[in-house]
Amino acid sequence: MKKLSSEEVRRAAAGVAAFALTIAIGLLVVIGGIIPSAFTTLFFFPIFFVGWRYPLPASLGVAAIASVFSSPAMELAGVTVDRSVLPLLWLGWPAVYLFLAVSANQWRGIQTQRSQLDATERHLTDVSARNDKREQELETLSAIHTTILSGIDEPGVISEITRRVAEVCGAKICTITVPVGTTGERPFLPSGFTEEVFNRIFPNGSPYGEGVSGWVMLHRRMAASSNVFEDPRYDKLRDFAALVGYVSSAAAPIELNQDILGALVICYPEEHDFTPEELTRLERLARQTELALRSVRQRESLSRSALETALAL
Repeated sequence: MKKLSSEEVRRAAAGVAAFALTIAIGLLVVIGGIIPSAFTTLFFFPIFFVGWRYPLPASLGVAAIASVFSSPAMELAGVTVDRSVLPLLWLGWPAVYLFLAVSANQWRGIQTQRSQLDATERHLTDVSARNDKREQELETLSAIHTTILSGIDEPGVISEITRRVAEVCGAKICTITVPVGTTGERPFLPSGFTEEVFNRIFPNGSPYGEGVSGWVMLHRRMAASSNVFEDPRYDKLRDFAALVGYVSSAAAPIELNQDILGALVICYPEEHDFTPEELTRLERLARQTELALRSVRQRESLSRSALETALAL
């Protein structure tokens, strides 16, 4: 037997309570001993509630109960009926109750449809935005590939990568962080600030392992920080973040050589909660950056080999 959820239990309890309230109002009519009764207008509340919250048959059931308690049939229960208004009692109140039940139910249906249409519109907008982002990402990857084929050297390729990644991610800063020996790290050809600004604070490189870039190089996994000034992974780098003006950051690992790991880093000037989709995009861009660096280095290695061969011959 299927177990009801807490929401379904509450909904069922509310429905039972509405039916019980309808019967309780009917008992007040009986106790009042006369129809028309001042209590009959109280039937509007449970009818409207059930019509708004539940399917039409339920609201019609409440309306039917209210109609019986408001009709001349209550003479059978010893209630005095004013016969001068018999048409109103037989037709008027049932028609009012029926109209209220149907109107509340239709109104609720319209509101539900409107909510569904709004949700569909938001979904389509999100899909369109994701498609636009994906298209920008593909354009970025194509531009990187074109840059590689154009024969530009490694610094030129990296400068194009950081600029393009910053654009597609909407980031203020993008850089590739590389290790400096075993004790430090520094940005390489950043977009959004200059290396001179970094060297002003860290002439020998920032402490190795600091920030999301350091965490990535230590753990070989993605990392993100919505606020670097509240992140315990940041210490000395907070001064640099304040200087160049970024608050949030994310990084993906990049294999520079077989045993050397760097990080592709993006930064934003405000707090930013990175979504899984954004982190996945950054990871894809990091993989493409790896391929770009390997291609450039292989091409340069072949060029050197060809030159050395030519000189030897």
